[in-house]
Amino acid sequence: MTSPVFVAKFADGEVTRMTVFQSGKKLDLARGVRLARAAYESRVKTPPPLIVEAHYERNGNVLERYDAEALRKIADASSPLGCALDTITKETKGATK
Repeated sequence: MTSPVFVAKFADGEVTRMTVFQSGKKLDLARGVRLARAAYESRVKTPPPLIVEAHYERNGNVLERYDAEALRKIADASSPLGCALDTITKETKGATK
């Protein structure tokens, strides 16, 4: 079976398409987003804007679609600021007075 293709449309209209290896049966949205952002940056030579819509497809059939909200959550979690805030939140919750 061939790997699914992750298709991402960015806020500026640029579209990236790439096959994404999946280690399990569940499609990995975070991996698709990371690869799409890297492909955008490599192609355009600037940091990527937000991805506004995306989907996985195989042999022309859409396997799963993602809306702006799902993509925003992935972008927030994978951004350096999002990761830093997540770490701070975990440290604060674990702190004792």
